[in-house]
Amino acid sequence: MKDIGKQTQTKIIQAIEDLVKEKSLDKVSIREICQKAQIAIGTFYIYFSSKPFYMFIINWTNSFIV
Repeated sequence: MKDIGKQTQTKIIQAIEDLVKEKSLDKVSIREICQKAQIAIGTFYIYFSSKPFYMFIINWTNSFIV
């Protein structure tokens, strides 16, 4: 079960990263992320409590990329 959760989280993060290539992070909606990741909006909130939280996570993970 943990593998499915990790896969879902990875799909969400990948969707965010793909969408950010098209437009700025603050312009990306949760609905767009969910459509791209092929998940329900409620599923998004299992992994990320809010849009500001996912923005923080993405910015934080990107800080480790050299």
